Amino acid sequence: MRCPYCHSEVNEKDVFCLNCGARLETPILQERASPPLFCGGNSIAAEAPQIQFEETAREAFIKKVYVHLLSSILLFGIIELMLISSNFANVLAEKMVSGKNWIFVLIAYIGVSSIAMKCAETKNDKLTQYIALLVYIVAEAVIFLPLLLLAETVAYNAIPHAIVLTATLCVGLTICVFVSGKRFDILYKYIIVGGLLSAGLIFSAIIFGFNLGLLFSVCMIFLGSMALLYQTDAIAYEYGEDDYVAASMAIFSSVMLIFWYILRMFIQDDE
Repeated sequence: MRCPYCHSEVNEKDVFCLNCGARLETPILQERASPPLFCGGNSIAAEAPQIQFEETAREAFIKKVYVHLLSSILLFGIIELMLISSNFANVLAEKMVSGKNWIFVLIAYIGVSSIAMKCAETKNDKLTQYIALLVYIVAEAVIFLPLLLLAETVAYNAIPHAIVLTATLCVGLTICVFVSGKRFDILYKYIIVGGLLSAGLIFSAIIFGFNLGLLFSVCMIFLGSMALLYQTDAIAYEYGEDDYVAASMAIFSSVMLIFWYILRMFIQDDE
């Protein structure tokens, strides 16, 4: 019989190896026992096994996406504060919503958003991607200006409440995707249909002058939640590992859509 550590000859009745000092167990356990922490023969500390966690490329990509998302939200807040505190904020907001001007504002926003998203998807051109992301954040800040000024006027507490509720909902939906392991890519067709219907209702309301009530805001929050689930699913499974700018922009757009209609819901409730 041999010691499993130093391979010296030992007696079957020995409890310890006389050469290295290792404790001898049953033959079955000897084959898979860990090496002793200390070798009695030469008093050299043996190397204990180490468990190493290596970050996968997908995990690194997901971290980049959410770092960019948080950075985008922070930059949006800074730009919005600068706009609101400027001397031309009220004048600009009034011109944006007066008459039928809101139609042209929405068309311009849709155009800028579409171009920015296409540019963000440009492969191997990070400068173009970041410029597109910055342009999109500025566009979001500009289109939010009238709604935020209205909230400050008629429902001041609506803004912090909407921020908290939006953050809670978005974090909950994100956790749902990553923890459940279920796929949400099936939502794409429903998001497209819902987006077309909502756009038609919005433009009809502006043209014909009717008000989209509280129920419409609730439906749009639901639509934004579906979009967030779909985009988070794409981050987990579909996007390439170098597409973190485009992915963060897509998530940012869904978060802003949810925030818009939660804020609008609070304003309508106070009015």
